[in-house]
Amino acid sequence: METLSQSHTQTDFQLGDFVARYVLKDDTVELSLIPTAKLPEVVARRASGLIHPQLAEGKYREAFNVTVDPLVQVALRGQAAHALWNAGCTMRNNAATQSLVFDSQSVEQAGGALRVETWLKSALGFKVSHVLLWAEGDPGVRVETTFVNTGSETLELEMLSSFSLTNMTPFVDDDADGRLKLHRFQSAWSNEARHTVQSFEDINMERTWGGNPNYMRFGQAGSLPVRKFHPWMAVEDAEAGVMWGATFAWHGSWQMELYRRDDPVSMSGGLGDFELAHWMKEVAPGESFAAPTALLSTCTGGIDLIGQRLVALQKHLAYKEPKHEAELPIIFNEWCSSWGWPTHDYLVRTADRLKETDTRYLVIDDGWAEKPETATIQFNGDWNVSGKAFPEGIGAATAAIRERGLIPGIWFEFEPCTEGTEAFEKTDHHLHRHGKVIQSGCRHFWDFRDPWTFEYLTEKVIKLLRDNDFGYLKVDYNESTGIGCDGAESLGEGLRQHLVKVKEFFAKIREEVPGIVIENCSSGGHRIEPGMVSLTSMSSFSDAHETPEIPIIAAQLHRILPVSKNQVWAVLRPDDSHQRLDYSMAATFLGRMCISGDIVDLSEDRFQIVKEAQAFYQKIKGNLADGLSTLQDHTGSSRRYPKGWQALVRESADGESLLVVLHSFEDTPDESLTVALPEGDWTIESSFNAQDDSQVNGGQLIWGQPDDFTGSAFILKKG
Repeated sequence: METLSQSHTQTDFQLGDFVARYVLKDDTVELSLIPTAKLPEVVARRASGLIHPQLAEGKYREAFNVTVDPLVQVALRGQAAHALWNAGCTMRNNAATQSLVFDSQSVEQAGGALRVETWLKSALGFKVSHVLLWAEGDPGVRVETTFVNTGSETLELEMLSSFSLTNMTPFVDDDADGRLKLHRFQSAWSNEARHTVQSFEDINMERTWGGNPNYMRFGQAGSLPVRKFHPWMAVEDAEAGVMWGATFAWHGSWQMELYRRDDPVSMSGGLGDFELAHWMKEVAPGESFAAPTALLSTCTGGIDLIGQRLVALQKHLAYKEPKHEAELPIIFNEWCSSWGWPTHDYLVRTADRLKETDTRYLVIDDGWAEKPETATIQFNGDWNVSGKAFPEGIGAATAAIRERGLIPGIWFEFEPCTEGTEAFEKTDHHLHRHGKVIQSGCRHFWDFRDPWTFEYLTEKVIKLLRDNDFGYLKVDYNESTGIGCDGAESLGEGLRQHLVKVKEFFAKIREEVPGIVIENCSSGGHRIEPGMVSLTSMSSFSDAHETPEIPIIAAQLHRILPVSKNQVWAVLRPDDSHQRLDYSMAATFLGRMCISGDIVDLSEDRFQIVKEAQAFYQKIKGNLADGLSTLQDHTGSSRRYPKGWQALVRESADGESLLVVLHSFEDTPDESLTVALPEGDWTIESSFNAQDDSQVNGGQLIWGQPDDFTGSAFILKKG
């Protein structure tokens, strides 16, 4: 296959059901992705045109060039911002980016894998490597971008994109009026993954008449990556039925950008830049700096498909799971049972009840460490086991749990420390900003760049895990550091270095406690991004533990993270009606089943519902591990007060079975509800809380007139 060169200015790489297209023009290289089925519909870009043909003879004649959008976006301190009102709004296409010219391109193919490396060089004394990675069966590509200082002076890097994708849309040679849409996922505490879609007209991304750039930059600054938005975006050409999506693996400050100057639309993203996140990195002569890995995809299809294609690429980032995790074991977490006051005796009684079920993990949540009787906040940092709660030591509790056939787990929030602890006073080892200790609420933050911190937490966290035979670790993280910290050339770079070391501590835990299962939690879903998701075995889907919106959030998250890592809670109470228990337990079929609450005090008839739900869960694990979800959303705009109903249809990887999870909310239609099914001759094989008149008829599942706030589920087989 020919690669880009001055004599070969376009190169296509056929990658499964899409093409990666490189275009070289005037020494500038761009990258676009095009679904193979849509290649015949690609049209040439217009060289010039008229917005208003009637002005053809007037001074407003439009004459714009067919430009290419650079493969990499980079900004250096001291270099000019792009003209036309860009400064302060975007750092894209500044003088450093415009200085980049094509240098070379190489291709490596082996074992069904492809690696395309494109080198760009600049007269300012640097080069950039852009690597595109694809493996047989991948529904998208990974991109790795590295900046290299080839000059004789230190360069101050203020932005480096993880990816930059362009030519959306290639199917028209005009402004694409009314056909382009932006998809994002908003997030707030207990309200994660809210899908939003806006037309380009509504977000003011119409192309200007004079060819001036238009842009939108969004992201977050701090150590909680999922605040306000998930680091995820997609552009849709609604008329062509094509979507382009992107995300990347980073658990700190980040940004996404939408950019338009000519007809094509571009998007880019990566670390938060200097303007958004106070990030600047000094790169000395001969040194290099790599941006976080990006995941990109395109497809003919909707939001469910593009989301899950990006999710599928996360497998390349993940560490090797403990073998028994392949079974997707069920979790019990006692947080909504003891509410921060667990004891040995209560855990033993809980384990005695759970040994009658299919539950595998019993997790001791917050409150196992010493704290004052009057404590109203978490007491984190000293990590001394409470002698009152565990008079024989916490090892006696873990031994009792294992004797009952369960794997014991424990909760930590080890990155910060809270007021009132001795750890809170060890400020020499905490993060500072402008010489002052960073405090968010009641928390200081350990500086993980400090070797003392690693030693201290090795003793307090890793030793406790190892010495007490824990097999499961829940890692919480409940505040953000804010924009950054001292100790590097910029506040943003200080935070980045700190977070790199946090990731190294996770690796140290896995190395020193072989087989440990780690849960990613951050007040629920504040860290649901590919980096942290891939670093851990599961992610808490939300803190919406006892609210009606649980199934709505859990279903939307199928578009963000692997379903097998989507830990969904059902909190059980003795006074819950059978209908309420069915609603709660059915929600757990949308991911990894985790139960909490008063399991010890459930009556036998209610306990039987839990066991029936767990038996149904055992039948669907293969589908949860590998399948394709389609959400049929008939709810209102409010999640707190949902109306209507929803159906999540998940087709198995082999196409031979379906899982259908249904929930009704307030004001459910007073009629049988119909769920569209993939093409095939389907029959009901198994069900959980099915309505008497539920049936398959004419390519639809008929869910017979459920009451408000009902949960049901079905397994359908082909043939």
